[in-house]
Amino acid sequence: MSLDEVQERVSSRINNMVNTLEKQGLRALQAHSYRCSAQCCDDLTSSSSSLQNCVNKCQRPVQEVSQTLESEVQDLQRRLTRCMQDCEDKIRDEARDKPSAFNQSLMESQMQKCGIGCYNTCFDRLPSIQSRIQTAITSQLNSFQQ
Repeated sequence: MSLDEVQERVSSRINNMVNTLEKQGLRALQAHSYRCSAQCCDDLTSSSSSLQNCVNKCQRPVQEVSQTLESEVQDLQRRLTRCMQDCEDKIRDEARDKPSAFNQSLMESQMQKCGIGCYNTCFDRLPSIQSRIQTAITSQLNSFQQ
């Protein structure tokens, strides 16, 4: 498998994960949030600031889950970037230490191999990331039901 194919596999898996989370939990959480917000508007005796506080409280669970999702994906991207940079550094260092043993195609081959390892590591982390986000969604859904 080439680096491009592995990149596509990881990207596709991330998209599938986000779609699954959205369909299996985030939509329900959003629906609860909207219903809660509508109930805030039904209270005709509350002040504008009370109404806004109520709506903000209803929207907070969706915002928190969205922040969790964004944070997890950003962390994965940072880890991947660091891993790829580490690959580049290792290959550059080896090429400096043994210049006669390295040529451009060997360096590219080693970079491909190392990069594939980085993407495979990210791919392997996706189930635990999905589980953490699903737990956050479930926790927020449970808070609406109490």
